[in-house]
Formats: sequence, structure tokens, C-alpha cells
Amino acid sequence: MPRIYYSAYSEEYLQRLAAQLEVSITKNVPVWCIFDNTASGAALGNALAMQSYLMQRTQFAPHHIEVGPMSD
Repeated sequence: MPRIYYSAYSEEYLQRLAAQLEVSITKNVPVWCIFDNTASGAALGNALAMQSYLMQRTQFAPHHIEVGPMSD
């Protein structure tokens, strides 16, 4: 069972989320995707996977998909 704030999201979930985000991206609608599973460091891996999925799914250059800084 996933543990809140600790567990990584599954590849299947991330791919479904990427498909949903792609709809907004192709319509030039700004979107945010924030992973709060930082307690075990899983957020970074999930964010990098999401960036990769979106770059594969969209026609946009990498600079259109940004990973922003984390706030304190």
C-alpha cells in the first residue's frame, strides 16, 4: 500500500497524468504538476520521469517543459 508523502507514483499513473497534462499543454494552457512525495526523495524521480514522458508525447522543445525550483 502506498505511503503518503513517501511512496513513488507508479509508471502507469505518471503516464496517465502525462496524457492529461498534454491536453492542456497543446492548448497553451499553463499547468503545474507538483509531486509532494518528498519524504523519501521519490518526488525527484517522478518529476524527471514526468518531464521525459511529456517531452516524448509533445511536439514542444524541452524549454517549454520546465522543472521549477522547490520552495522551502
